[in-house]
Amino acid sequence: MYYPLSEITPNLYTNGIDLAYKQTGKPYKGYYYSTTDGKYYTGNTFSPKAEELVKVDTRKSINTSTSPTSYIPIPSENDYKKGYIIRYATKRVNCGFDTISEIDKLEYDRLENNILYTTVSFNWKITGPLYSDSTSIGIVDTNQKTLTLLESKIPDITSFFRNFAQYAKIY
Repeated sequence: MYYPLSEITPNLYTNGIDLAYKQTGKPYKGYYYSTTDGKYYTGNTFSPKAEELVKVDTRKSINTSTSPTSYIPIPSENDYKKGYIIRYATKRVNCGFDTISEIDKLEYDRLENNILYTTVSFNWKITGPLYSDSTSIGIVDTNQKTLTLLESKIPDITSFFRNFAQYAKIY
């Protein structure tokens, strides 16, 4: 949708608490503009590539009363047949390594849209050879690569999950 300049308030800035992407619900930090019909978009001023933003009701999104509940997964025989488990982790935004924790799916769902936490889910390989060879991809190599890719979302996650062979059933 096009807006003439007379219907735009440009060069507004949010610190990531009061606006989120409409499609994903993830917090948005940066410049945005508002329109006279009460909508918000990414960027300093109108652009056809701008993404729509929505106001965040901070009374719902910020829950400081409860810290995440840690969880230790226990793979089942079905998990070993599949060859992997799904793990979930969280870290408090703008805090250190000590706020990283492993959580279960319910806690992940609870925190996924909470602007105080970053959450990730990932596959954790649990069967196969321990290390890669010419015929197979190893457990350690796969899990290390998975965590390395997540470092951009949760710095130091590789150090938190430092046992790349955890839960491994080697063959």
